[in-house]
Amino acid sequence: MKIYLVRHGEADNKRMPEGRHLSDRGREEINQLAAHIAPLKLEVDYLYHSDKLRARETAALLANAFLVKEVLLERQDLSPESDISPILDEIYALNCDIVLVGHMPFMGKLLSQLITRTEATPIAVFRAGSIVCLEQVERERWAINWMLTPDLFYQGMLCT
Repeated sequence: MKIYLVRHGEADNKRMPEGRHLSDRGREEINQLAAHIAPLKLEVDYLYHSDKLRARETAALLANAFLVKEVLLERQDLSPESDISPILDEIYALNCDIVLVGHMPFMGKLLSQLITRTEATPIAVFRAGSIVCLEQVERERWAINWMLTPDLFYQGMLCT
């Protein structure tokens, strides 16, 4: 089983009534991310995103990069300050490959819990527009399979 944790792309500083949109740079970074993962033909059962506009936009841009069995599904429990317990329970109940698009500090806590079994241990710098692939190695043990950040594109470490 694999879980793909995605932090939404960089958001615009302007607050609109509907929320914060992705900035032009944020859209560009997510499009680059999608272009790099699409050739991998990653099959997932669900692609969940938070109810915040920037996460919804990120999920929409990434949806075609994954081979998703279900449509995009919005969840209120992927918000920045949400408790990670409900999503952890669902991960184990579903027992399938999932993409989660959310926010800090939620994504950092979830990553820490899955790797170290405590949400308080920082594991990685989870910058906007980053994705980390986790692979289950035992019932409640996970390992980082790979991670991509926008910095890799700007530093020329990945070709477009």
